[in-house]
Amino acid sequence: MPLWSKDEIAAMMQARLPPEAQLSQEDLDNLEIRIGRFGGVPRWVAAADADHAQMMDRASKQLAIALSTLTSEKIADALNTDSASPDISGMLVHLLPNPNFTLATKRFASDMIEKEIIYRCYSSERANVARMLTVCSGFTSYSQTVGHMSEAL
Repeated sequence: MPLWSKDEIAAMMQARLPPEAQLSQEDLDNLEIRIGRFGGVPRWVAAADADHAQMMDRASKQLAIALSTLTSEKIADALNTDSASPDISGMLVHLLPNPNFTLATKRFASDMIEKEIIYRCYSSERANVARMLTVCSGFTSYSQTVGHMSEAL
């Protein structure tokens, strides 16, 4: 199922209200913050007010667990459309079906999650990259190796 847009989620939230009630600007601002954090998954971003604090607490804990177990290998596996990593695929990476529903692509759940993943992978792998570059520094192809790595980033 495709991810929902902010307008679609807002319409669903509005439909749950009594006919005379309207979503407040605060409700819409909170929705935008939640979508920015978790992506367009209605169950994570459109909890009823009574359930909102509990749902956000539970979702934030699940997100923290998913991020804490993250490795560059896991994220590469999760982004490979031929594989599935159930421990991170739903919270960190979303499957986006194409219009004909025969193919799908994956993307990070939100910009915030993408930045966090990149930072964590960079932080955990930086020492290995620096060690490799130090070892390669005496090789005649050192500049070429650095260039290839820079292009890949």
